[in-house]
Order: sequence, then C-alpha cells, then structure tokens
Amino acid sequence: MKPTRRKSVLEKIARKNMAETAKLRSAIGEQEKQLNEINELMTRIKELQENSGDQSCISPNELRAARWYSLKLSEQCMILENRIEFVETELAHLRKSSRDKSYRNSKLEKLIDEAKQMVRLEKDRVQEKKTSFVKSSGNG
Repeated sequence: MKPTRRKSVLEKIARKNMAETAKLRSAIGEQEKQLNEINELMTRIKELQENSGDQSCISPNELRAARWYSLKLSEQCMILENRIEFVETELAHLRKSSRDKSYRNSKLEKLIDEAKQMVRLEKDRVQEKKTSFVKSSGNG
C-alpha cells in the first residue's frame, strides 16, 4: 500500500475511533448521572423507612396500612439496589471499552506518525531524483 494511501486510511480509522470514544464518554456521563439519581432515591427511601417506624398504630387498619407502606418501601429499595448493580456493571463495561478505544487511538497515532514519515521520505526521494536528473542532464 502506498504511504499516502496508508496514512489516509489510518487517519480515517482514527477519526472513527475518536467519534466512538466521544460516544462512550457521553454514555459514561449519562450512566453516572443515572447512578447519582438512583442513589438520591435510595437515600430518600431509607429516610422514609426510618420515619415510618416512628408512628404508633391504634387501629388494625392503621397497622395494615403501615405494614403495606413498609412493604412497598422495602420493594422499592430492592428494585433500586438491583438498578444500582446493573448501572455499575454497565459503567464498568463502558469504562473498559473507553480504555480500550483510547489505547487503540494511541497506537493509531503512532502508526499515523510512521506513515507521515514514510510520505515525507517518499517525497524526498522523488525530489532527490528530480534534482539528480536535472544535474545529470545539465552536464550532458
């Protein structure tokens, strides 16, 4: 493959990887935002659970209502714990993908630099041939 073609192809791949890296960073930001929101909800539910234990029930209906309320809070707490686990797993996966892309991008940058050097060397050779041809035809 010609050095100019190689350089062009490598640059296109690097641009594509940079775009994918930007998408990954955006997705990581969204997941972190979602995780913060879930943690805030979890804090709020735990506060509600603490506050619900303070009331004293007089009638059986109040006792049933308090029990139902406590059960619903426990269910919501479990759901949020599962969501936190899922989001943390997703974040770990996205961060790994982001690190992999960054590593590939650094390798591509090195390859692009090498390709640019090859292009410069090729141009220098062509220029050298032209100047040597001009010198040899001038003598003859």
